[in-house]
Amino acid sequence: MMKSISLFIMVSATLIFIQSCYYDNEEDLFPQVCDTIDVSFETQVLPIIEFNCHDCHGELTSVQRGIFRFVSYDDIKAKADSIVGAISWEKGILPMPDNLPKLDNCDISIIRSWVNAGAPDN
Repeated sequence: MMKSISLFIMVSATLIFIQSCYYDNEEDLFPQVCDTIDVSFETQVLPIIEFNCHDCHGELTSVQRGIFRFVSYDDIKAKADSIVGAISWEKGILPMPDNLPKLDNCDISIIRSWVNAGAPDN
C-alpha cells in the first residue's frame, strides 16, 4: 500500500513538473491589440516610419544616397502604395526595411489601413 502511494506521488509530481516547464511566450500571454480603425498619421503611422525608415530615408541620408525621402507627410503620402508593398514584402518590390527583419504584422496593418483610408493627414 505504501509503495502505491509513493508511486502515485512520484507520478503526480513528475506530471506537474513537466507541465510547469511549458514555454510561455509573451505574445501568447499578452496578445497585442492592433488598432487599425481610424488610423492617425501623426500618432501611429509617422512613428512607425520614423523608427523603421529614417536611418536610410531621413533628411540627410536620403539626400546623400539619392533615394526616397520620408520626412514629411507629403513625402510619405506620395509613396504610400510603394511603402505598403515594400513593408509587406510583396513580390516584385524591394523588401523593406533593407537587410532587417520584416515589420511586425500590426505595424504593416496600421500603415495599410491608413493607405486604404486615403492616407489622410490626421
